[in-house]
Amino acid sequence: MAAGDFQSFPAGFTLDGAIEATVVDPGGNPTDIVRRGDAWKIDAKWRLTGALVEMICGTWQLRVVADPLGPGSPVVVARPDVPLTPATGTYGDLIDLQNQLTPATYQLIVELGYTTGAGNPGTLAGLVKLGEIKVTP
Repeated sequence: MAAGDFQSFPAGFTLDGAIEATVVDPGGNPTDIVRRGDAWKIDAKWRLTGALVEMICGTWQLRVVADPLGPGSPVVVARPDVPLTPATGTYGDLIDLQNQLTPATYQLIVELGYTTGAGNPGTLAGLVKLGEIKVTP
């Protein structure tokens, strides 16, 4: 059996990313006070950059963790998995929180996870600490 050569990635092939999120009122304006029954959302956007963007596959998992200040347990609102789109590397989702939280003040965190094309947990991840939000009746 003869051995051959294998072409690998050239030096400098990179993959990087960024994530941002904003709490928005029914009109799409940033806010930190919402009415429970209003159609308020979290507008989450993330992107991958670098030469390896078009070579990865899998799915993203996006969720919000709302941790009440004071008594109560954290509330987790998860979105359906988002398939990777290597052509653009740009993603976004609106997380509807209307009637998801009882009136209180919460710390909000947006978490982003990644599962590889083989179905295994990946090392790509993101986190946005949105700070405190007041949910009124």
